[in-house]
This record gives sequence, structure tokens and C-alpha cells, in this order.
Amino acid sequence: WQVLDNFVLVASRIKRVTEAIATYHRLLDVKPKHLNSDSLKLLVDCVVKNEFDAAQCPCSRHRSKLVILFGRVTSMVTSDASVWEMYSLLLTSSDKDSDRHKGLLHMQKAHSIVKQDSNWNKQPEVLLNIMRMTCHFIQVAIEVISKDILSFVDIQLASSIKLSVGSILRASKEMNEDFKLIGMPNDSFDSVVTNLDVLY
Repeated sequence: WQVLDNFVLVASRIKRVTEAIATYHRLLDVKPKHLNSDSLKLLVDCVVKNEFDAAQCPCSRHRSKLVILFGRVTSMVTSDASVWEMYSLLLTSSDKDSDRHKGLLHMQKAHSIVKQDSNWNKQPEVLLNIMRMTCHFIQVAIEVISKDILSFVDIQLASSIKLSVGSILRASKEMNEDFKLIGMPNDSFDSVVTNLDVLY
């Protein structure tokens, strides 16, 4: 399996996306719970940024196959926040509202996993990472949910997001001095609160 794993990483780096995805599936056939975060991040980045693959074609053409791969990965690796965040980034970069809604739910999943550590709000580095996720979370939520006419699902999702983000904001205020020490801009929290108010 190490040979397959190395091939996936190399193929991902040189943007042989089709081969990387196909080989990752073969790798999962051998080791169902195997996780290669580096390769997955490379694949997500090239699709989200719509870079050119090794065949000089837009990487966005691989989106549907990469979504299938992530579905398989997350069915076996359910408690890794970084995987759910990458899955979310992939889906929220889609033009389809259904994908973007699903991506927001996956970002919520990543949040909930990170916060399972009872000391998450006492560790500046961890909370800083959560704030980074939260900023992206809210930006995408505004794009997906802010409409003239909201569906019942939109309203439910907006309420759920506000509840999820609320505890993070409270912890961030308590840790304000520590954040200054590690370079978190003072206005980061205010921008999140302001953007949060845009939601229903």
C-alpha cells in the first residue's frame, strides 16, 4: 500500500488528477481507513482554484470524481476535522446551491469535531485555527443563504450556524489578550460578528 500511497502523492503534486483519484480508490480497497491529507489538500486546491492539470485542462472537470472520493473517505474517517473542512471547501466552491448547502453542513461537522476537545477554548493556537475556519464559514454562508426569499432550510441552517459560532465568539473574547500575542488582528472578531448579523 505504501507504493500506492506514494504514487497518489506524486500524481497529486504534478496534477495528474485522474490517476491520483483512481489510485486513491485502489488504496482504499486495500486500507479502507487510510488517510493521505497532503494528497487530498493538493487535489482540493487545484480544483477549487481551477488550475490546469497535467493535460492542460481545467481541474474543475475533476470535481465530481473528487466529491465521490471524499464521500468514500469520510464514510470511513469520520472524526478528522481537516478532512471535513477540505470536503466543505470542495463543495462550497461549486456553482450548485445544493452542493454549497451540503458544504456548509460539512464545515459545521469540522467545527463540532474540533470543539470535542474540552480544552479547545483554552488553547490560543487551536482557537485561532477555529476562528480561521469560522471566517470562511460565515463568508460562504452569507453567499449561500443571503437571498431575498429564504427557504425553510435556509432559515434553519442560518440559525444553526449562529448557534455554532456563538460559543466560538464568546471564547475568543475571553482569549483576546492571548490572541494578540500570536498575531490575531483585533478586528477579526468584530468582522465575524458583523458578517454573522447579515444572516437571517
